Amino acid sequence: MRSRLNTLAFCCLFPAILAGGGAAVGTTTTTTTTMVNASTGADVSAAEWKALVTAAKPGTTIYLGTRHVIFTRIRGVHDITIKGGEFGPITLDQWQNVTFDSTRFNARTSERTTGPYIDAYTPQGLTFRNTTFIGWVNSTTGALAGYSLNIRGGSNVSVLGSTFRDMANFMTFIRTTNVNVLDNDFTNIREGVRLVGTTNGFILRNRIGPFKPATGDHADCVQFFTAGLTLATDHAAYNSTVTDNLMLSSGAGRSQGIFVRDEANLWQSGRGYNGLTIINNLLIGTGWHGIALGAGATNVTITNNRLWLRVGGDTVTDNWVKLDSDTATSLTTNQAGSFLLTGKYQTSGNIINKTPPSLTQINSLVNAWQTTFRPGKSYPPVT
Repeated sequence: MRSRLNTLAFCCLFPAILAGGGAAVGTTTTTTTTMVNASTGADVSAAEWKALVTAAKPGTTIYLGTRHVIFTRIRGVHDITIKGGEFGPITLDQWQNVTFDSTRFNARTSERTTGPYIDAYTPQGLTFRNTTFIGWVNSTTGALAGYSLNIRGGSNVSVLGSTFRDMANFMTFIRTTNVNVLDNDFTNIREGVRLVGTTNGFILRNRIGPFKPATGDHADCVQFFTAGLTLATDHAAYNSTVTDNLMLSSGAGRSQGIFVRDEANLWQSGRGYNGLTIINNLLIGTGWHGIALGAGATNVTITNNRLWLRVGGDTVTDNWVKLDSDTATSLTTNQAGSFLLTGKYQTSGNIINKTPPSLTQINSLVNAWQTTFRPGKSYPPVT
């Protein structure tokens, strides 16, 4: 059932040939703040885009308003902010210290591909702040299309306060150090966030769901896997934190919650998951696997997570915590439909609750989370 994801993950690990040209990455000792206003006019042509970016000095903000950008690849763009604008799929080759702020990624029909909106090779300091990603429906299959981010290596990549809707999504970080996915909304998607061989990954305060998987999908809100990690230096994710997230699913579009698996068996050579913290997440309707952890993980803390069952629309009748790894794992004060534990764990205060909440109760739970983590923001009720 996981072959589709494994194949996709493996393919993502092969870099494409990088395009040349553009500004070179260099060390800067002085930075001045400059605003370049390019907000008027029709589309930003490829020539105008290249001129704007290559002329930008460190510290420049390029303001694009609502203009659509005809993108062309430029290697080594660095130390600028791109404010506003609209893009289709783009490839970033060795970009450094670049922020997309309040930018829309909304592909025109002619720009739609099977690849991601953001395909980034070894970025160093790449930030998406208050951005919006919008997908589309595949006219042949009827499935949601449009992948969000595919980050290959690099470090210090942040996705902050952004919206992802009506798309496949499949946000993926491969061998990336210092990943921050904070305060984002994912709505009507096929797949959530995936960490593959990362170091220092933080997934905090995100609202993930509802889902609309395609036939054959193995949808997860947050997924860790190792398929395709074949280098001698590869390891499963180290030092990962998944905290204070809301994960929404149901039989109308079922996804699993937090799924951790070492398909490459890296743990057998001492390179398995190490330092995984899962705390204070609210998972409604995820299943069967609410939280599932495969063999070989070490230094794991799973605390104060609340898993609620939703039945109807499919055959799922449980929302469980399933652990197959017992090395330095602490499991305390969680609620789930079942606890399926292979091995011995440090456990206390866990509660089994197989009673599905009413829709009114579900909305009360969701509203409480939103009051805490999205004050002043309005959402439609859960149905």
